Amino acid sequence: MEFDGSLSFQVAVSGSRHVGGIRLETPRTLETATLSTGLGQEGGRAPESLDWKWDVAQKHQDSLWLGTVNGGLRVLLKDDRHVRAAVNIHYTRRPLHEPVSWANGGDGGIRYADHTLTAWSGARELKPDAPLAFNFDLLVTPFHTLRTREQFTERYFHTSQVPEDEAGYLARAAQAGANLINIHQGNRLNPYINYPFLTVPGLESFTRTAHAGNQRVKFYYTIRELSNWAPELFALRSLGNEILLSGKGGGHPWLEEHLAGDYWQAWFEGGVQDASVLTATLSRWNNFYIEGLQWLVKNAGCDGIYLDDISYDRGTMLRARKVLDRDCPRGGRIDLHSWNELNGMAGFANCVNVFMDSLPFVDRMWFGEGHEYSGPAPEHFLVEISGIPFGLMGEMLEGGGNPALGLTFGMTGRLGWGGDPKAVWKLWDDFGAADAAFSGWWDRDCPVRVDGGAEETVKASVWTKPGAALISLGNFGKAPCRILSLTVDWKSLGLDPAKVHWSTPALAGMQPAARVQADKLPGLPAFGGLVLLLSETAPEIQAAPDVMSGPV
Repeated sequence: MEFDGSLSFQVAVSGSRHVGGIRLETPRTLETATLSTGLGQEGGRAPESLDWKWDVAQKHQDSLWLGTVNGGLRVLLKDDRHVRAAVNIHYTRRPLHEPVSWANGGDGGIRYADHTLTAWSGARELKPDAPLAFNFDLLVTPFHTLRTREQFTERYFHTSQVPEDEAGYLARAAQAGANLINIHQGNRLNPYINYPFLTVPGLESFTRTAHAGNQRVKFYYTIRELSNWAPELFALRSLGNEILLSGKGGGHPWLEEHLAGDYWQAWFEGGVQDASVLTATLSRWNNFYIEGLQWLVKNAGCDGIYLDDISYDRGTMLRARKVLDRDCPRGGRIDLHSWNELNGMAGFANCVNVFMDSLPFVDRMWFGEGHEYSGPAPEHFLVEISGIPFGLMGEMLEGGGNPALGLTFGMTGRLGWGGDPKAVWKLWDDFGAADAAFSGWWDRDCPVRVDGGAEETVKASVWTKPGAALISLGNFGKAPCRILSLTVDWKSLGLDPAKVHWSTPALAGMQPAARVQADKLPGLPAFGGLVLLLSETAPEIQAAPDVMSGPV
């Protein structure tokens, strides 16, 4: 087992006889398999049973994760021809290789029933001179404990463009509370997607100004696309399809005229005239990428990378992490963004499952376009969006997210990209969330529970510190919760209920500051929330005691 909980098994089977089938059985229990993601199932509560068959031409599916927040296992099936597939809308341009061993021409599949995950091959003839590779990978989750202090103090500012007034731009970010700046691609500072680095003097000047104000700067830098501005493009073309992914050509006229077909066009940024092509998911170009990252760290002040999906393997991600850990004096960071790939264009993939082998080396998740934050069950939010079952925490994207429900996971939207987290940042700072213990609704030892019949849809998460507790309540249901009742473990909170003052702290756009009565808590609207402060020190509030009491 690797240090991050990764295991890879190579199993060769040969012989001279007929077999009824070869199986891999992974027994689970009800307690260790309450959640799942993968195999086209929408992440969340694990199904009671599942029958699945191979279809790599249309489906980016070869693995399933089953588990809980405090323990899970992903099983991925492959053979000795396994190559990482293309991701996002490009899946069908480089789909998975169907494993000859496991798939067996359509006879193989995966079944989950009676808390046992079974992969089987179906009947076949074994041959002594044709061994079959029944390989499989395991990932044990979570990869590490939650890094809550980083989540509550490291705050992103992320825009598509960077204005000429860089000092003012950074000052506005700092005034809002942001201390991590992402430089996207397709703008004047970072015009060419991933490479070449033709604007390094401007990047270095920007990062120097940011560092002087105690801000860190991360660059959009991935493998998937390569700009037509790359000086090495024709040298890479001479290598055939090793680096540039083979395809039907097309796209921007410059690409067709100069590359003469046999490539896949990717994004085009009209403002900077950047036409890109797709690159292979695993090649010698990955070495160039790692060297490029180290060069950016040393020559442009890069403090980390923003990944728009992950198109390389765990080994490349591990190398990138090592570069940042060894060479970034301010502490390198990686954040991962992805859209919702559970659709036909992306092969009905679950993003968190596809990228799971790289998650041990990621600091923050940002999922993503196409994700719904108001409507899905809380378990879906937990598995597919929050990152928490894997030891990560995240942010919301689509429409800025749902601030009330996101807060129960310690999440906000991202400043500069549709979200306005400033009110929540102030709430965390006023309470001292960075130094508080955080316990989520998914934790069986969470000291505050919703009862009275609303516990399936209304969830409570808690920050605790000596003398006070901050409670985030979220209603994931489609109907209002008119009567809110809580069960509080006062001993775990470390509070004396006889001394506690109940109030709602001010949270712009969500609730005013007010005193509340413990036995007359406000109800919650559909997809809405409430934040409560329990303190042995009376809050300074001018409102009447019953300003926020009674049902909605």
